[in-house]
Amino acid sequence: MQEYISKLLNERNTIKKNFSALFDNNTPIVPIPFFGNISTAKIITIGANPSATELRNNGWSENMEANQISERLIHYFNNQPHQWFETWETALNTVGCSYYDDTAAHIDLCPWATKSLSSLDRL
Repeated sequence: MQEYISKLLNERNTIKKNFSALFDNNTPIVPIPFFGNISTAKIITIGANPSATELRNNGWSENMEANQISERLIHYFNNQPHQWFETWETALNTVGCSYYDDTAAHIDLCPWATKSLSSLDRL
């Protein structure tokens, strides 16, 4: 995980430069490819990309190193996860899995928190 996150961190400035219209100025640009322990998960939920509000409101920093990001993501559900996961957690529970016991995790197709998807059609 750390190696993959390191690669993403190395691409951050290029991503920021080439796709600047996709990012809010007040949102840290931190790669978030997953939430939870994907190595123990029996079920993976999939989303488009992480929420910008997650990065703005929960202490993510562009100064974080790959090992810090990786550890925080693996243990993400031990803290206060974004409310978006509540509906998924309810559905996961019906099949005997949970983000909170590491039997489920979440990946995003794009690891970068962009502006709201509903606002991107105006770009």
